[in-house]
Amino acid sequence: MRKAIASAKKSIDLLENKYQHLKNIIFTKDRKIITLIDQILFKIKYSNMTIELKIYFSTHKKKL
Repeated sequence: MRKAIASAKKSIDLLENKYQHLKNIIFTKDRKIITLIDQILFKIKYSNMTIELKIYFSTHKKKL
């Protein structure tokens, strides 16, 4: 019984360490995503970006 309990505790510790490691990875990736979004929004805010169509469609009916 003691061996089973010790083995279970060891497994729990390994899983908790793995959980913490994965949590840290997710946190780091979230921070990277937030940083990239901030950089994109900053560049869009302070740039003179305009989007223009290459083709203009008429609203008038055409005979085919």
